[in-house]
Amino acid sequence: MVKAQVQLHESQHRQLEELAAKRATSVAQLILEGIDRVLATAAMEAARRRHAELIDKKFTRALSDSEASELRAVERNLDAAEAFLYQPTLQRLHERIEALESDST
Repeated sequence: MVKAQVQLHESQHRQLEELAAKRATSVAQLILEGIDRVLATAAMEAARRRHAELIDKKFTRALSDSEASELRAVERNLDAAEAFLYQPTLQRLHERIEALESDST
């Protein structure tokens, strides 16, 4: 681990202390969680950019075998990372389909 020092505005520190108390954790842990989120967001943005590049190339030229493989991997990773966004909707759709099927029998 590397020790880092940051300066916070008093209002930021006060808000972090309040949140830490509510979550029964430390201000340091909240700061680490924030850093993890920033890094995860940056990685997602990079993956989306690469996905866009590969899709553009797929439809304007042709992908090499390694690029096609990379596209599949990027799509799997994006799908997994974003599943929380569409899983509730898919669940409701499946429930509705099951209800319609049971009504028709």
